[in-house]
Amino acid sequence: MPTPLSTGLLAIDIGNSRVKLGWYAPRDTGPNPSAMGLLPGGPTHARSLPMPDRQLALEGGSENDPRSGELLSRWLDALPLSSARCLISSVQSARLERMLGQLASDRLDGRLLPPHVLRHDDLPLAIRTDQPEQVGIDRLLNGVSANYLRQPEQPAIIVDMGSAITVDRVAVDGAFEGGAILPGLALSAHALQTETDLLPRISLSETQQPAVVGKNTTAAMAAGLYWGAVGAVREIIRLQMAEGDLPCELFLTGGDAMYLAGGLRFRDRMVHYQEQMVLAGIWLVGQQGS
Repeated sequence: MPTPLSTGLLAIDIGNSRVKLGWYAPRDTGPNPSAMGLLPGGPTHARSLPMPDRQLALEGGSENDPRSGELLSRWLDALPLSSARCLISSVQSARLERMLGQLASDRLDGRLLPPHVLRHDDLPLAIRTDQPEQVGIDRLLNGVSANYLRQPEQPAIIVDMGSAITVDRVAVDGAFEGGAILPGLALSAHALQTETDLLPRISLSETQQPAVVGKNTTAAMAAGLYWGAVGAVREIIRLQMAEGDLPCELFLTGGDAMYLAGGLRFRDRMVHYQEQMVLAGIWLVGQQGS
């Protein structure tokens, strides 16, 4: 069980679609817990992940907009930093460099310790893949969070729905075993629009559990995007479950998770939804050195 932070922690998750920052204040009792939702409804999970005391989300690419830089500066200036640590998870190198530059220039001397960019060997996680150093740090942090949440006698499968959709498996002994990566909804929609002559741009709101038989081009695209992603994820989950003899706990996270949640229902098991598995994973890693 992690111990409460003795100093504050600034957790930063730099993804391909957005940048998320979470401030975890020092406290005697640990940070604010967040009960996990279940799909479909049911009792809350025995454990819950900590939610940041304060959060900020920036859309991908917006860091070049001066207004976003000002928003980030104001948000950082308002934090009660006092020799706080900063841990960063990044899968986007250019965006990481810009963030490090902003942190260095934002009048944080003495208030924030030098940021540390997490690597696979910083994590309390065994990694059973061919090249552990090449696994996305966000996928590994999801594994850290899943190990905190899951029942010790059960393996886990984590579905993260962002720019890419990942379906990863954690073994019963807690090791990250790898998984599958496929295009996310927005990426697939963009490919349909840019790589064809007549297909239009489609918004994610139009892909929210549409009819499976589309009556026009946009509706047909929505059906293909939504049910194609749901079908792929469900089949990957089924095959990953067949890899072992024990039933798996299922965890769902990511920015597009709620678009696809309605289709990911299983008769024989619950799907646990958690909004911030990567940020919570950073917090859990931070406990190792507190």
